[in-house]
Amino acid sequence: MRAFLPVTMALMFATFAFGCEEAGNEPGIGGIEQGAEPQVLPAGSASGYYSLTRDMRKCMYPMCGGYYLTAVNQTRMRCVDGSLQKSCYVADADFSAIKLPGSDFDALFSRVNSKLVVFHGTVESNVIEGRGDYGRLVADKVYSAVTDKLPGTYEPIYFAMDNGIRCIKAPCLSIDDVKVNTNSAPRSVMDVDFSGVQGATQEQRDAASMALYEAGVLVAGYHE
Repeated sequence: MRAFLPVTMALMFATFAFGCEEAGNEPGIGGIEQGAEPQVLPAGSASGYYSLTRDMRKCMYPMCGGYYLTAVNQTRMRCVDGSLQKSCYVADADFSAIKLPGSDFDALFSRVNSKLVVFHGTVESNVIEGRGDYGRLVADKVYSAVTDKLPGTYEPIYFAMDNGIRCIKAPCLSIDDVKVNTNSAPRSVMDVDFSGVQGATQEQRDAASMALYEAGVLVAGYHE
């Protein structure tokens, strides 16, 4: 299991422990549920969650030097040129909405290529005169894995947050979660169990639990 916290608090990958949910109907390859049509994130029309990889090719801008985006929980996404790809190249990225000191942002970016950071934002048109449309990611949130240890098997990623429900007896389904970048309906669950987050300290697990009641967390795991 993995858990991601919003970077203003410190992102993390953690494991889910959900109450009152039946096992089974796990996602297929790439996080697309068996028998379901994949949602293709359309460039320029919807926000989504993306992992980034720096383009280290040695050629002229804007053809090289940007970023490759991969849509979380998806096997493909629609690029600005209209094609469907496993990942899409964009020449630029706008991180100005993410308010972090320069040193903190540099430290965050050192983890980008390791798939330990997830950005939320929109892929927009970015027409460069005489070159064409090379796209731009406009990011508004960022999540970073709590630890550097990632599980070897695929786990779908959910956004989980307190829904405000309070009960006088158990079970109390006080947390909503939704599989990001899909059309899946939110599910209400009893709890999120962060004990399976590999390498996380108790302090980090406590921070993840607190974040559920504040900005929410990204969690990789399964319903039980």
